[in-house]
Amino acid sequence: MERNMSSENILIVDDDPLVREILEEIIVSQGHTCETTANGLEALNCFKQKDFDIIIADIKMPELDGLELMARVREMKPGLPFIIITGHTQDYSYDRVIGAGANDFIRKPFTTQELNTKLARIFEERLLEEKNMLLTRKQSDLNRRMSTLIAVASDLTSELDFDRLFPLIVGKVTESMSAERTSLYIVDWETETLWTKVSEHIDRIHLPLGEGISGRVAKSGEIINLEDAWEVPYFNREFDLKHNFRTKSVLCLPVKNHSGETTGVLQVMNKKGKDRFDADDEELLKSFASQVGIALENSLLNEELRLSFESSVSTLS
Repeated sequence: MERNMSSENILIVDDDPLVREILEEIIVSQGHTCETTANGLEALNCFKQKDFDIIIADIKMPELDGLELMARVREMKPGLPFIIITGHTQDYSYDRVIGAGANDFIRKPFTTQELNTKLARIFEERLLEEKNMLLTRKQSDLNRRMSTLIAVASDLTSELDFDRLFPLIVGKVTESMSAERTSLYIVDWETETLWTKVSEHIDRIHLPLGEGISGRVAKSGEIINLEDAWEVPYFNREFDLKHNFRTKSVLCLPVKNHSGETTGVLQVMNKKGKDRFDADDEELLKSFASQVGIALENSLLNEELRLSFESSVSTLS
């Protein structure tokens, strides 16, 4: 999530009350909030009680100097940005301060523009780092999902027992989607019903087309993505109440054959760690539905061949 630059909380540490006042005035004028402390030990105690986005500290202070404060704080929150301020430039050079781990260095006296520029640079660098971390996580998640899809495709070509194949696929869907449960429904257009081919942790379910979330998806071909299933009138709560379960987020979409006909419904429930399934989850489940559609079509063809063979044997007999 991108930060709001106007909501930064900054801790000011300086034993000179005039410097603290000037720093606070500059920071507040830029829309930030801040706390002021007179020495390193006071600042350390304040840091333990509150959360700060950046610390601006003098070097030479009683109790605990700026560099020691930085080392102590970084033990608790590694990477917290520090700007070190000093008027003792002969004792503390830029290279020494930056080498100790500070993000930037300001010599006294300083200007408002100089402080604002350095703050803006630190905020921008941190925002860029957060974006990079987010992209890295997304890439890692994408790689994981692609690996799962490849594994499912491999199962489709290697597993000939469809009674074993579908539970295998459904289990991988649940894991990859970070869901609590997944159900695969088969649509019977002759009887206008659908029933669960695989349903995790529950017994087989039969529904008329158009009833409930899965029945509605089977009949209309739409994708339903809900944050809370109990909030829609077409969801039947009786099953939850009977089985002591609470259905919240639901993502449900049709499974189609190569001709575009709906042959089943794939439904995942209760996204772990989030309030609902997002757009990326929809795309992933669509990919799974395509794989399942192939398996269902092959399963039906296999069943037709078996019935045809048995009929031929019966006729010959």
